[in-house]
Amino acid sequence: MRSGIRPSGKLTKRTRPSILESPWYWAYAFAAVGLALLLLIRPKFAERQANQEKQHQARQRAIQIKQGKAPTIELSTADNRIVELKPLFFFLIVVMLAAWIVTWYTHFYRRSAGDSSSDEDDHEKEIP
Repeated sequence: MRSGIRPSGKLTKRTRPSILESPWYWAYAFAAVGLALLLLIRPKFAERQANQEKQHQARQRAIQIKQGKAPTIELSTADNRIVELKPLFFFLIVVMLAAWIVTWYTHFYRRSAGDSSSDEDDHEKEIP
């Protein structure tokens, strides 16, 4: 709880904590930053992952050729990979949406019966 002085000179006390004190806000913020960084790194990741998969598939093909079999493994490309980032995208989107909904509900939507008057819209109460 924080306190302050109103222009009338009376001491006030906040009835609602700052949004920055909410763990849900920080979950939302970190998930949003994670999504942005994931979008930025996606092309480089796709290229690197495709190269690693090609190396693995080349070793498998070499073993098949050594055994006298025709290679049946299709090589990976940047667009056609085994390992992708979609599950991580989905996870971060779900975390971000859930955290934003809870943050919005607890800090913007939910109001107690005493907070409905226009005099207390700043959510401060005078200390007697």
